Amino acid sequence: MSCIHHHSHKPYLVSHTLHMEHMAGSDFIQSVQARLSGLPGVSSVECDPDADLVSVTYDLRKVHMEEIETTLHDMDVALKDDFFSHLRHAISHFMEELEDDNQAANLNKPDHSYNPFFYRKLSQEKEPSDQLG
Repeated sequence: MSCIHHHSHKPYLVSHTLHMEHMAGSDFIQSVQARLSGLPGVSSVECDPDADLVSVTYDLRKVHMEEIETTLHDMDVALKDDFFSHLRHAISHFMEELEDDNQAANLNKPDHSYNPFFYRKLSQEKEPSDQLG
């Protein structure tokens, strides 16, 4: 999975909430926060132990949810393993890929305002209609 590459240094921040299987103790929470905060592009990590949630805000140009989930998996942290959790994760991954493709397309899109051939073609298309009127 590739991240968005952009010439601008402005971050492209997105936020996602991960539903954990069980969040036990303040050491666990501090460990998760420290490990995820250490990933490049992660700007904030908030844990809600009462609801077993971890909210992560990150720069999509530097990291994707897949890498965040892999980091949690490497820590032996279990994400909820039910239908709705799988659906939420699939949608998150899909939306990131769409946004990645959209940003890449915008970066590679030609700038018609500076393309003399585009305007030349437009002016040629207007000439026949101008001659009729």
